[in-house]
Amino acid sequence: MSLLAQAVAAVRQNPSAFLVYLGITVAVTLVQVLSGGLIGKPSSEDLDENLWLRAYAFINYLATAAAYAAASSIGFARLGKEIDRPLWKISGDWDALRRFFVLWFFLILTLIATSRLLEWTAGPSPESPPSAFPLLLYFVFAAALVPFGACVMFYGTLDWTKLGEILAPLKRQFAAAFGAFLFAGFQSFYVFLLSGLAELGKEADAFRWYLIPIEVIDAACTFIVFAWTWLICIADRNQGGERDVDFFS
Repeated sequence: MSLLAQAVAAVRQNPSAFLVYLGITVAVTLVQVLSGGLIGKPSSEDLDENLWLRAYAFINYLATAAAYAAASSIGFARLGKEIDRPLWKISGDWDALRRFFVLWFFLILTLIATSRLLEWTAGPSPESPPSAFPLLLYFVFAAALVPFGACVMFYGTLDWTKLGEILAPLKRQFAAAFGAFLFAGFQSFYVFLLSGLAELGKEADAFRWYLIPIEVIDAACTFIVFAWTWLICIADRNQGGERDVDFFS
């Protein structure tokens, strides 16, 4: 069985982990849809002229990153624990938040900032494409975000002085990791393309509600990428390339 098939099976066999993540992220998407219907999407000119709109946008970005960080910390920890039982241990959801919330908050907030950079470099109309470099930067970071976070969680903590050791499974298992990156890259392109349609033409308000099923698909793909990377780390450890994680508690 391929790693992709194993990752899909792992997600299907652990619905509680996925449903926790999905419940939080869909709720965030619903709030975004409703708030977008009420106040619309402020232009750069509106933000420059209105302090309250700038404050709203800033708080919105922080709240979105915090919600996704909580969903990722809890959902991924539950899934990783089940896939690698009994070696990878965590005492519960609060322990997952304590250990991994800052990691995911930083990663997701950086992704949000990168997406905002795309908007700032685009032309004045919604149809205007963004500059090539910010677009490439966004897709590279979006594709690497979950594999990076999964490796850190598998290792147990983010230690910048040991970043090479943390990410070593992706290097040693390069062929398998490349497949996961391709899958994540396609996912980010798909979500970017469909979400961008909400900004176009007269159908924007109606299409905005389709962001909810898009979020469901995005969440499923995200969990598959996480499980895929987790299985890569397990395979690398079983080949003698990873430290023993049995002491995690």
